[in-house]
Amino acid sequence: MFSESRGLPVPLSAICAHAGVDVAMVHYHFENRLGLITALFEKLCATWAADLDNLLALDADAETKLEIHMRQMIRNFQRYPYTTRVMTELVASSKPALAKRMSSNFLKPLVGFYERLIAQGVAAGTFRQIDPVLFFFSVIGMCEFYFVSQPMLIAGRRGNSVDADMEAAFVAHTTALVLSGVEPARN
Repeated sequence: MFSESRGLPVPLSAICAHAGVDVAMVHYHFENRLGLITALFEKLCATWAADLDNLLALDADAETKLEIHMRQMIRNFQRYPYTTRVMTELVASSKPALAKRMSSNFLKPLVGFYERLIAQGVAAGTFRQIDPVLFFFSVIGMCEFYFVSQPMLIAGRRGNSVDADMEAAFVAHTTALVLSGVEPARN
């Protein structure tokens, strides 16, 4: 339902009707719509942590790991196009406890991954030193905007959808930008 909503909020009553459950049951288990959305977001984040650890454990150089990560990140946004809308709604709620949970479940695992990956690249001489928090926002911003702005992209391309070739071109383009951006300065 979130994928099909095209950025519009999905009412709790519609979610319950689609799932065949009573609104009271959602209130019992999640307290409210925001609690339900938080649980959805945390479920998505939980699947990524193991993938990040597995990627770091690969017997590969930092550039290859970053390239794999970029492809996975873009594929995750494709698979879960509502992630940004859910994240935006959670951030907009601006409740300190919720912001802390989001940081623990989304930001910290990715920033930790970037810290270790950047350190590997710096040690190999293939990456320059980069602030992992700023890198997090840069990577997420590049990957997510492609999916958030699909209606604009489709209109600009005068088509009905973004095809596999366009997406492959975006993956290659974005990965090349990121890899060029982490390279050490040339003298």
